[in-house]
Amino acid sequence: MNRKSFMITLLAMLLAIPILAQATIEGNIVVRLAEFRTGRLQWRVSGTATPSSNQSVTITYDNGAAAGTVIGTANVVNGAWTLDVRNAAGLLDPTASGATRIRVVSTLGGTATALIFIRK
Repeated sequence: MNRKSFMITLLAMLLAIPILAQATIEGNIVVRLAEFRTGRLQWRVSGTATPSSNQSVTITYDNGAAAGTVIGTANVVNGAWTLDVRNAAGLLDPTASGATRIRVVSTLGGTATALIFIRK
């Protein structure tokens, strides 16, 4: 078999192999508010996500002594998500753990980080 025949045979074999395509759609996450109120021991975290449904987001500390601790989970509804946690004492109080940032991870793989705004 000469080189040209070999290349034609190889090309025909490659074209006969089914190619499987896999689409990966990662969630695009935006944090609009990341607030902890010390007087109420309350977390308020909200933002947007695409795709706009069929996913949830998990909010954790991104830094500090309790990095990775889950603050809560919120469902994405019509492209928006909101987490409201009250009586967040102990590890859920960022002033106790030294955390200054949160990380939001969607079930579709999207991530975002944001600074924690602390107020009374």
